[in-house]
Amino acid sequence: MFLALIVVAIIVGGGETPDAGDSIRTIKSFYADNDDKVMLGDAIGSIAGLFLVWFAASLRRAIHRVEGGDGRLATLVLVGGAAAMAPGSSSGSTSRWPTPQMTSAASHSSR
Repeated sequence: MFLALIVVAIIVGGGETPDAGDSIRTIKSFYADNDDKVMLGDAIGSIAGLFLVWFAASLRRAIHRVEGGDGRLATLVLVGGAAAMAPGSSSGSTSRWPTPQMTSAASHSSR
C-alpha cells in the first residue's frame, strides 16, 4: 500500500519540480501554477508514510517473535521505519517545497 500511494503521490503531485539552480521566478511560477497538485500529492505521501510506519510496526512484531530476548533487532526495524517517515525522507512531502537555501541560491543566480 505504501509503494502504491507513493507512486500516486508522485503522479498527482505536479511532476518535475524546479531545480535549486532555477530562477526564483521559475520556482514561484511552478508553485503558483501547481499548488493544489503539490498539496494533494503531499497529503497522499503523508498517508503513505503512515502505512510505512504500520508496516514497520508489524515487521517489528514478527521479528521480535522470532528473535526473542530483548528484541534489539526488532526495535531497530521499528526505529528505522519511523525515521523513514521523518519529514521529506520517505514520502517526499516537504522536500518538494523550496527551502530558504534554495530560494537564496536561486535569487543570487538570477542577478
